[in-house]
Amino acid sequence: MNLEELEALWRTQPVRPASDPAVVARKISQQTARLNRRAFILKLLLGGTIVGLVLELEPLAQLLRAHPAVDSLRFAALLAKFICHQILYAALAVFLVRRLRQHAARVRASSDSLRAGLMANLAGVEVELGDYRRAAWFAIPATALMLWSAYLNQAVAREGLSAFWPRAAFVIGFMAIVAVIARRDYRARLQPEHQHLRQLSAEWDA
Repeated sequence: MNLEELEALWRTQPVRPASDPAVVARKISQQTARLNRRAFILKLLLGGTIVGLVLELEPLAQLLRAHPAVDSLRFAALLAKFICHQILYAALAVFLVRRLRQHAARVRASSDSLRAGLMANLAGVEVELGDYRRAAWFAIPATALMLWSAYLNQAVAREGLSAFWPRAAFVIGFMAIVAVIARRDYRARLQPEHQHLRQLSAEWDA
């Protein structure tokens, strides 16, 4: 067999398998770094949620003090809005705390072995995919609550619906932009990442 035949034979050989330990270790390192960045963002969101919970108390106290001078129907609507805000913030805070605890558990598990790290990263991506799907449903009541808040705004009470429509357009436009960005990230990054990690896991177990 001459040199040209050897080169042709070499070119037909399959590439290094994706389940090679060096490839898996590099992938785990990259994925862990990304999940750590996500955990940092979750911590920022948790801090913002706690601040929102606290800041909502002052307007609520003002409303309760002004109760005798406020129309009973408007008072009930504003009180219901504040209660919904508090429930939303509390639910979001609980969700974020749970996700951060799960992330910490995955980080601890990933240090046991390469396979444990691979499975922990795969579980992290699957959780993230589920969070995106849940966020799509969560956005509906969140948008409705923002529109309700805009409708109850003092300017709308004074000027009528002409002051409401610009606020409503801003809320809907903002949520639409967020939805487009999230959908693109879901399809262009998370889904291929999930498929690749599943393939790595299957090849590793083979």
